[in-house]
Amino acid sequence: MRAGLIHIFGEDLAAIWLYGAPLFGPSFVDIDMHVLLTRSPTPERGRQIRRLHERIERDLPDWNELDIWYVLLDAARLPEPPANVGPWNPGFRDNHWSLHRAHWLAGACVVVYGLLPQEVVVSPTWEELKETLRLEADEAGHRLDGGSPYWTLQLCRVLASLETRDVVRSKLDSGQWALQRLALEAHAIIEAAMRFYARTAEASDPELIATAFPGFYRLVRALIDAAFESA
Repeated sequence: MRAGLIHIFGEDLAAIWLYGAPLFGPSFVDIDMHVLLTRSPTPERGRQIRRLHERIERDLPDWNELDIWYVLLDAARLPEPPANVGPWNPGFRDNHWSLHRAHWLAGACVVVYGLLPQEVVVSPTWEELKETLRLEADEAGHRLDGGSPYWTLQLCRVLASLETRDVVRSKLDSGQWALQRLALEAHAIIEAAMRFYARTAEASDPELIATAFPGFYRLVRALIDAAFESA
């Protein structure tokens, strides 16, 4: 990826940052990166990006995929979520921007190329982080008919982040924390979600998660709302 982006962008490439699950443990389902550019890609460069991703993803394990944001360097210097300028979903904004900045500035980031996060992004305020966490909790509420390992552990992460005031955590870490925090009735769905991310899922886990998720959401959302009141 580094060599390919240098070839495509040259001096217009400002930074490549790797972050997310690969930094927290051996099991992960995607590869998260932010690519910072000094100017938006031309249509031809957009096509080159697509071909680069396709070449790399052919060599990745079945569960792994590239989840990469392309943003402008000047936009990355601001607290507002930057818009994607890559060839997929152009204009889509990074609504996890405050959480990403917190992770990068805490060292949960590998600088693959170029500028350090400390040279670019501003520290998020606690109010910014709370707003992002609130959006996450609200979004989970729209998924009651399609519970998933992702949303199960995201709810764990939101609650853990609020109660500990530490947002630099992974889904699996948050699941482990929730097993200590939540009542026994919540353990089965959390453990099933964690097995998915650890790649040890059992055949019955998808049905278990889909069935249990509405009740799990109500349980955890009440705790999240209480945590917002005191945070």
